[in-house]
Amino acid sequence: MNRFRFLLYSVMLLVATTMLSNSAEAQNRRIDIVDMRCEYSVEPLFIDKSRIRFTWAYAAQSAREKGFEQLTAEVRVAENEEDLKKAYTCLLTSGRINTDKQRIDMLTIGLEPHKRYCWQVRIYNGLGGEQLRSDVQWFSTAKLLGERWQAKWITDQKDKNHRPAPMLRKRFEVKGEVQRAMLYISAAGYYDAMINGVRVSDDWLSPGFTQYDKRNLYMTYDVTDKVQAGRNVITSTLGNGFYNEYTGMTVWQYESAPWRNRPRMICELQIEYMDGGKDVVASDASWRTATGEVIG
Repeated sequence: MNRFRFLLYSVMLLVATTMLSNSAEAQNRRIDIVDMRCEYSVEPLFIDKSRIRFTWAYAAQSAREKGFEQLTAEVRVAENEEDLKKAYTCLLTSGRINTDKQRIDMLTIGLEPHKRYCWQVRIYNGLGGEQLRSDVQWFSTAKLLGERWQAKWITDQKDKNHRPAPMLRKRFEVKGEVQRAMLYISAAGYYDAMINGVRVSDDWLSPGFTQYDKRNLYMTYDVTDKVQAGRNVITSTLGNGFYNEYTGMTVWQYESAPWRNRPRMICELQIEYMDGGKDVVASDASWRTATGEVIG
């Protein structure tokens, strides 16, 4: 009996020693968690669904170190890096999941629209000890879970067959030091938006084509560096695209589409101040309209 106990303790000690050795070896081998993505993007600005997919990969220093095997993983989400240190201070945590896959899905319950959050991956060994810890990455929520727009769809009063493109313009005041400014924008057709004469992105032909009488896509841009204290102006020139196809040149007969109309736009510029205050510049009837040299 004593001999049996001795053998049992020996086996348990060997297993524990092996696990600890593997943990130490993983640390010494300098294996890093890399390519961290949220919804398959790096630091996305557009999270708006009920579920988020977090993925990552591993990088080893040499071929010998590529034998690392993941046993248990955890993803933490918080408002700041300090809160990531403890699971109970996080807004979301997956808990420790026994998985060899570099992906964890989490519900967005508990997150708010138009906010920035940080996240981190932690890997644990067979004894529950922390084995690896990733750097901190960030993502931002947008119109989370179908949040209603404060803005309205706007265009000019021209007929859909009027060739010069609608040009929309709004002056606004920035009342303090800006922490963050985010633009949420969509169009039936295309938009070319600017703030203080600077294009909000290098995109062209945005947003993408949809069946316009069923849904429209919107885009999200960080425009913090484009707003300034005091007076500002936001403008947008609209293009017809397939929303207002009038040439009859396509085989899909979009010139007869039930949605065909004058191109229009909806947008919200959400400004957050260092003192915690907020302003929203929303498209509405107060915007000025004109036409110019651009042909839609």
